[in-house]
Amino acid sequence: MKNSDVKEIYNFVDEIISTQKSCCTKGCSYCCHQQIEVQNIEKRVITNYIKDNLEEQTKDVIRKDLEVWLDYFDQNTPDDKILTSKDVFIDFRNKSAKVGLKCPFLINNACSIYPMRPQACRIHIVEENPQLCNESKLRDSTKFAREIKDTLVEDLKKREQISIEPLAYVVKDIFLPERKLKPMEKVVL
Repeated sequence: MKNSDVKEIYNFVDEIISTQKSCCTKGCSYCCHQQIEVQNIEKRVITNYIKDNLEEQTKDVIRKDLEVWLDYFDQNTPDDKILTSKDVFIDFRNKSAKVGLKCPFLINNACSIYPMRPQACRIHIVEENPQLCNESKLRDSTKFAREIKDTLVEDLKKREQISIEPLAYVVKDIFLPERKLKPMEKVVL
């Protein structure tokens, strides 16, 4: 899929989500303290944005935060096997949310890649009481938002295979090219 196709999807999602009631505001970053998943079709547009738009100072901050994220990931996932989707997207997600592990791209309560943030971030909205997000980092987005996500995934799967991986895995080569990652099975939706 071309970058322009992914950007069209992002615009479509943003337009639909903007019509929904939401208590989400700039500076509210509770949902940025959970694991972010990225679809394979998004990898290129996100990495290109980072390479073309972020200043070195911002990249240095992200690099340090990414290292913290990966260290915590390595300490809290199995060492003796190829990681499964359960290991990564259920068990680790729950552990990291309990400690409030932040997304490496969150700087001063703002997303440093906001124009090209992943679809998962774009679709995650809640309607009321953001304090509940602080109490539960894994708070579900609205039913409407979840339905939009499911519909998009089903539509995309008709065009090509859709897989997901943690955002940290997607950007590791940009920031920490020498760092070894734990092997993870391909998670196909």
